[in-house]
Amino acid sequence: MSHPETPLSETTSASSCSSSKGAEELLLRKQTSGTMSGDREMADIHDMWTVTKEYVRMRQYHDIPDTDPTAVLANKLRDYMERTTADGFQPDPFFHRKSGKLVLSMLHVRMEDGRDEFFEGINGEVSLPTGSLCSERAAIAHARSVHPRINRGMFMGIAVIDVPTKMNDGHTDNPLWPCGACSEWLKKIQESVPNFRVLAFDSIEMNVIYERFLFMTHTVVDHRFTPADLGRWQCDTCHTINPEMTSNCQNCLMERWDKRVLKPGKRRDYRQVLRSLFEATLCNAKPVTQADWKLVAGWVPMWWLEAEMAPMGLVEVLGEEGPARRYRLTGKGIRMMNEPNSSFQDSQGESASSPEAVPNGITNSAEESR
Repeated sequence: MSHPETPLSETTSASSCSSSKGAEELLLRKQTSGTMSGDREMADIHDMWTVTKEYVRMRQYHDIPDTDPTAVLANKLRDYMERTTADGFQPDPFFHRKSGKLVLSMLHVRMEDGRDEFFEGINGEVSLPTGSLCSERAAIAHARSVHPRINRGMFMGIAVIDVPTKMNDGHTDNPLWPCGACSEWLKKIQESVPNFRVLAFDSIEMNVIYERFLFMTHTVVDHRFTPADLGRWQCDTCHTINPEMTSNCQNCLMERWDKRVLKPGKRRDYRQVLRSLFEATLCNAKPVTQADWKLVAGWVPMWWLEAEMAPMGLVEVLGEEGPARRYRLTGKGIRMMNEPNSSFQDSQGESASSPEAVPNGITNSAEESR
């Protein structure tokens, strides 16, 4: 299943630009050369938009030939991960104090004689203002330590994965993308290697590979058209209609493009929590209390429900803080639990979409969320 590149993100900025063809060419020349004077720019540009897009390609691992550079790099990272985590290895928390993550990377370098070499990287984050070294930059430093004469034009790509450990209770944030500092490093490399890519994965099984291309495309948009991402929008959490040019909900402050629940690993964990809450609600025929929750899902900390899932609209919290506080699924939570790719396929899950199978408290919440 090979998909064409699809937009990952789209940001838009206002520019004063003339609607004439000549002004459009002027804007494009300025974007590529940056040599136009400020006086001429202000004289020729009146009112247009430029839209900047970044692209990510998503492919199934089993659809990629073994000889494809993407598959080779992914396999090298898989081997590194398996070697690192063998025999139940757990990293020293001292070197991961900021994020609590174990992040591994593999850098692909094509040497001057045409040989392909691969260099491992691991993150190090001690508790100091400048004490972080991300996995991507560690791999680059590793390569340059072994081959001091290496240059950025030899870098072909890098793969990164977040590995579950006891530090993060087995939870990961895959696909994990470079931070701001690493992105700047990698974009500088991409200037010399146009097809340089960053690989991330849906999980440690690496069934889905995300290929992120760091180059940007610029599109000039007529001033009469306001890009949809800047218009009015409805919050997915509280359903408030928000004004244009805003990135946070005016009511619940949830980010407009919040992607926390979209990551496959986290989404899988949320489904498991939602199933536990659903089953507990069926057993009690009423919203679940904290005492009920500890009996059926004591492995899930309560702050997951209140600090993460409730603000996302997956769980509703009822009552004042204390032992009597109750929890129930919302309509959005039920929909996530019953997604087609969910592993909850028993008769209880299949019947959850029918009103007869859902307790009154949940049905009412689902109606309210619509």
